[in-house]
Amino acid sequence: MEVRLLDIESAPRVDASSRVSRLRRRCPHVAVDGRLTALGYRFYAMPGSDVPSFFCKRFRAGTGGAALTLLAGIDPQTGEAVLDDCRSASEAATEIASGRAGTWLLRVTYGARMVALDELCGTFAHREPAAFAAIAAELEALGPALRSACSLCVGDDT
Repeated sequence: MEVRLLDIESAPRVDASSRVSRLRRRCPHVAVDGRLTALGYRFYAMPGSDVPSFFCKRFRAGTGGAALTLLAGIDPQTGEAVLDDCRSASEAATEIASGRAGTWLLRVTYGARMVALDELCGTFAHREPAAFAAIAAELEALGPALRSACSLCVGDDT
């Protein structure tokens, strides 16, 4: 029993208000790099489709399921789509390793509902604290861009 109490006492605690504060400074754009697969994201190739290829990670959040989806990857310098010609996850991994992964639009889903970052850091964090903690941890690992430093958000109130 004593060992268990020590394990609980030594468990790292993360203050929800500090997570909210950190996430409020983020925008919905993510620069993709080689860490994505290691973080558990799966690539869905959609060549020739009206729907662009995308990345998705599904996970448990509180009492429900959540997903972080990265859509519509573009090269921020040219505005051209990236990874659209990839037909498999291995082809996408090769492109990512060569530095041609681009910047992607982030969407957060909880259950069947999309949740905007502003809502996530507002009413959602208070209404669903366990789900918020899980989603915030995944977002912090993913690392969305800082609004003030995002080349896609400059002059935008995203």
